[in-house]
Formats: sequence, structure tokens, C-alpha cells
Amino acid sequence: MGVEVKVTMNPAAQVQLAAARRRGLLAAGKALLAVSSARAPYDPNSRHEVHMRDTGRAELVIEAESDAVAIAYSAFYAAIQHEDMTYKHERGEAKFLERTMLEAGESAFEPVAAAMREVTST
Repeated sequence: MGVEVKVTMNPAAQVQLAAARRRGLLAAGKALLAVSSARAPYDPNSRHEVHMRDTGRAELVIEAESDAVAIAYSAFYAAIQHEDMTYKHERGEAKFLERTMLEAGESAFEPVAAAMREVTST
């Protein structure tokens, strides 16, 4: 024996919730980006003109059935620096993005919940 509940929202409410969810996702992504950028390897005397921590971005990914936030670094050496645990960094660490996500856990997405609460509490 089970209980089935069907909730139907009016289109305006659906649009408001989607907008709030997207605002929250982007806020969460930007917060995670700030923390991971501070942890990214950094060499002030780098022979590259671009510092990896300055190439990070958080972007909203909107698809038909779901939304997400993507966090990425565009420096050409970002993936190597992130993945290679044998590199020794004077400043920063390998797995800077992954560790940030794991340590934040579910609390990383509190901005999503907060944005949606704002819409549903009015």
C-alpha cells in the first residue's frame, strides 16, 4: 500500500522557483569557486603569464529537465595541476576543487535552498 501525492503549481510559480533555483546554484558555484581558487597552486614567479586561480569560472548549465552549476579552470595546465598528486606546491594544493566540494558537502548548496525559501515564503 502506498500513497501517491501529486502537486500542480501554476506556471508563474514554476517560473519563480526555477529562477530562484538558478540564482542559488550560481551563488553556490561562485562560493565554491572562491574557496577552490584560494587553494589552487600559485607561483608568483610563474613563467606563464596566467595564474590558474585567475582562470576559474562558475557557470549555470540549463537543460530541459535540470539545472546545474559547472566550476572549471581554463588555464592549459589546470587539469594536470589538479590531478597530479606528486607535484609539490609551495602555495596551494592538488585536488583543490575536488577537496573544496567534498569538504563543503551538502552545505555547499544552502544558497539554493535559501533562494527557494525566499520565493515560497512570500
